[in-house]
Amino acid sequence: MDLLKIGLIAVLAAALVAGLIYVRHAAQRAVSQARTEAEKILGEAKRESEARLREADLAAKEKLLQARGEFEKASRKRRGEHDKFERRLTQREDNLDQRIK
Repeated sequence: MDLLKIGLIAVLAAALVAGLIYVRHAAQRAVSQARTEAEKILGEAKRESEARLREADLAAKEKLLQARGEFEKASRKRRGEHDKFERRLTQREDNLDQRIK
């Protein structure tokens, strides 16, 4: 009977050790999978943030080009008005010069 108890204790101890080894291995595997998934998520987030940054940069450049175009259009209009005003002023000066002579 003592031999049976010792054998039973030995089997239980072996089963406990095997269970602990299995649990530790499973935990390590879970940690490894979690790290892999975290790296994957971080990589995706980095790519997405870079893409959004490029989109924002492109949008800013497009807005700058649009603003530059609008500025140039307004400048041409004002320059045309200025030239027209200057021509009229020159014409008036010429008319006054002719009247004085």
